[in-house]
Amino acid sequence: MLQANNISVTLGRASIIKNISLMVSPGKFLAIAGPNGAGKSTLMKALSGDLSAYQGHISINSRALPDWRRGELAKIRGILPQSASLAFPLTVHEVVMMGRSPHSDKRDLCRDEWVVSEALLACDIEGLRNRKYTQLSGGEKQRVQFARVLAQIWESDRDQARYLFLDEPTSALDLAHQHSILRIALQLAKTKGIAVIAILHDLNLAAMYADQIAMLKDGNIVDLDIPDKILRPSLIEYTFGFKVLVTRHPQMNGCPMVIATLH
Repeated sequence: MLQANNISVTLGRASIIKNISLMVSPGKFLAIAGPNGAGKSTLMKALSGDLSAYQGHISINSRALPDWRRGELAKIRGILPQSASLAFPLTVHEVVMMGRSPHSDKRDLCRDEWVVSEALLACDIEGLRNRKYTQLSGGEKQRVQFARVLAQIWESDRDQARYLFLDEPTSALDLAHQHSILRIALQLAKTKGIAVIAILHDLNLAAMYADQIAMLKDGNIVDLDIPDKILRPSLIEYTFGFKVLVTRHPQMNGCPMVIATLH
């Protein structure tokens, strides 16, 4: 389990995150939503161990986050950032294979090749295997990076719970691949017990795929609950300063659907 108690982050004189507490159990999908500047990425960096300058307590698998060695943490925690720059002319296969580097202490090249192939297939990029990464479109690069992260945490290390952090994973993707990447993340949660924490701007995507949504505003959690209880017109207007209608999804029982108003 990932557990955070009274997390605060101050950068310079700015208070970015203010006394946030939450927990994410293995097999659950938590979406983090909120307006620009709400502190979503800062919160994710703190939860994932990418930001050490925080106050409060964070634990992963009942162990305080600062007590994890970087190499150990990399075996159970994968992070897909908003953008990942890579200027070297590596092939897609080589980039995804980089995800296996935390496991080099007990390297099994045949196993690594199998995991990479599974990750490529899962992300529907097997056909890009031998393409140069630098020649890909933005959306293709995003899917390659996702495959790299999947290869990193594809297997459990001594039955440790694993965690997948996704920072705006759909930002560069077309409609079909937005759903594809979130469907994969949800499947990993339900079949492999991986806890997924994803920053999503699209509230309808959050409603369709997340077990819970944490709504952030000005560094605070406004509310955290199941989508049907979070996605209320009044709360959305308070959080985003924008009026919406909320109806029911025509094909998904119990799933709310957010509709922007015209004025």
